[in-house]
Amino acid sequence: MFYISAQNSELQPKPWLKIFPLALRIIATIWVVKIVNRQNRDTISAGILTLILPLLLMIVVGLQRKFYLSPTINPKLSDEENSNLIGKTAIILFTKSKYEECIRFSKKALELNPLNEKIKEILKNAESKISKSKKIIL
Repeated sequence: MFYISAQNSELQPKPWLKIFPLALRIIATIWVVKIVNRQNRDTISAGILTLILPLLLMIVVGLQRKFYLSPTINPKLSDEENSNLIGKTAIILFTKSKYEECIRFSKKALELNPLNEKIKEILKNAESKISKSKKIIL
């Protein structure tokens, strides 16, 4: 029997042809994780699944709607305490650059306690960040 050795042959794939699909998967994973994070979904499972099935996950994530957080009011607490809790969540959302949700939470906190100056400042800053980003896009 004769065996054909492919060591010196042109049939062997080039090394960059082996690395290229892996690089595409990594880029797709980073991209999908950023989108999933903006949609308030689980980033870890999306990242793992994107490494396995990148094209499928990119399609699925593209078709999903964004989850919006909504402030919940605890009936056992006073309006001021609820305002403080919702205000803390608004601050966290602002630090995570989720300005639209920060504005929604800030407005609800101010609805419960209109004297909360810290939340008024957060609301003002979040609105200015959104207006700046819209100017950049336009």
